[in-house]
Amino acid sequence: MKLFLDLKNRRFVKSAASNVALDRLVLKRRDTLPIEVVYVENGAVATPPAGTTAAVGLKAKFSDSNFLAYAAPGQTTLDLNTLPVEAAFSSNPATVSALLEIKWGAPGTAHRTATLAAELQNAVITGDEGTPAAIPDGKATQAEAEAGTDHTKWMTPLRTAQAIEALATSAHFGPNPPPAGSNDLLWVDTDTGRQYALIGTQWIETGSSGSGGAGGVTSYNDLTDKPTLGTAAATNATAYATAAQGAKADSASQPGHTHSIADTTGLASSLAAKITGSGVADMQVVTALPSSPSPTTFYIVIPTGATTASAVTLGSVSLFTGAGGDGGGGGGEPTWTPASLTSLALWLDATTGLYDSTSGGALVTTPGSTIGRWEDRSTNARHFTQSTVNSRPVLASSNGKSTVTFDGTDDFLDGLYTRSYPAQSLFVVFSIASSKTQAGIFAESITGATDQANYLAATQKALQVGATANGSATLLSPQNITLSSFSIGTFTHTGTQIINYLNGTAASAAADTFPSANYEVVRARLGGRINSNGTNTTGQNLSGSIAEVIAYDRLLTTAERQQVETYLGTKWGISL
Repeated sequence: MKLFLDLKNRRFVKSAASNVALDRLVLKRRDTLPIEVVYVENGAVATPPAGTTAAVGLKAKFSDSNFLAYAAPGQTTLDLNTLPVEAAFSSNPATVSALLEIKWGAPGTAHRTATLAAELQNAVITGDEGTPAAIPDGKATQAEAEAGTDHTKWMTPLRTAQAIEALATSAHFGPNPPPAGSNDLLWVDTDTGRQYALIGTQWIETGSSGSGGAGGVTSYNDLTDKPTLGTAAATNATAYATAAQGAKADSASQPGHTHSIADTTGLASSLAAKITGSGVADMQVVTALPSSPSPTTFYIVIPTGATTASAVTLGSVSLFTGAGGDGGGGGGEPTWTPASLTSLALWLDATTGLYDSTSGGALVTTPGSTIGRWEDRSTNARHFTQSTVNSRPVLASSNGKSTVTFDGTDDFLDGLYTRSYPAQSLFVVFSIASSKTQAGIFAESITGATDQANYLAATQKALQVGATANGSATLLSPQNITLSSFSIGTFTHTGTQIINYLNGTAASAAADTFPSANYEVVRARLGGRINSNGTNTTGQNLSGSIAEVIAYDRLLTTAERQQVETYLGTKWGISL
């Protein structure tokens, strides 16, 4: 089975020459699949970096750390004949949904992952003898079959017959009871014709083979060595209760719970002090979740009336928000991403896709190393590059994640793409290190014009950020900033109006109309300004860092905008 993996977009495609994503894979239970990973880039087979290895696994869901089946690096087959796969089919469903995950990388580079939906069909692959292929391990020995005590092993027909022979109840015929230690539970006295059953250690007569039960046990009094009924007092552990005594016990009042519930006073503040870098802005102790829980609030739900004092010992508390990074394995990739919304035009995420050359090259993982290419995570391949080494930004970090830092002198990255939109929603996670007269954060321009001649979406002016338009450097819909502090800037244009937000708070709106029905972009820039001929505007480069850029070719609804801002705030540890 060949798996064509698109390196740039981290997805499976139907062939090396196809850009069509493969939506799912159909597999069969107990199959053994030869695996060949083919790396693809720009519609052709690509040669990965030297030493690249890949591992392929099948798991029930994305967050699982254990696999149903696994092919380690260097292995060429994926064996679906495993105990976890068999367990998934224990209720005999027609199909089982799963995810095929591949993790690849070369020495000295970060590993990357990609997943593909898979359907595992309950169509057993048969062996040469027409019987299902053996499940590895798990087969009972003769001794285990005859003992009949292990419920984790499976048995062949031979072992089943041996178990029946050893364990099945049988009857003994003869003038004397069967010897001690036999498996016989019934005895027919061939001299008298009477029948007996082994109850405990005694043979109790149950009837006659010819009298329809004459002479059998007819009441409790016929039993020998029977227990003596007691008074069943509360303190007597050996007495037996009569039916009447049992009824009294059922109707007796039961004592209430005597354990105490922890005092919750100060619990929220105590836990809050133990949470770092989680994106949680508030903690509340409640008796029921609110109808609309805040995504940045950690709720502790306790029983109503839980006020009894008791000691509370708080250990180390860690919260994992599920945001950021490449995800994989026990995972961190969120179920919601910016790609969950329609009209995604651009997605630059500094936690992935930073390379040391304009054509790709090696991933940049060392702080202070220069960045020649920042790859777009959307499907539009709007990558940003810088061919001049001295003008390249460098790798830094914030909240434990990679960021891109610009020196404020001549660093910038260019996106040489075309883009047409009637309205825009732009999100930038940024930090500004120093006050400047003006510096570009994210700029786009149309043919033959400066970025500011029509619409400069995100720019700095002194200690404010906002937009500019129509050739004026006056900030529109401005917001005040704090130097060296990461913020989420949301820059929107409806086509006739600019409204900007900082960490979710709106600034005043400003009127502005695009020069045509759609804004026709031919060039974009990160960390700088664009002259009419496309060159860099000297002295107006960003002194600061950018962590993430997300753009949509439409005006998002309020709920959608807040969804993106919450995603970024949680990921980068920014309070909204």
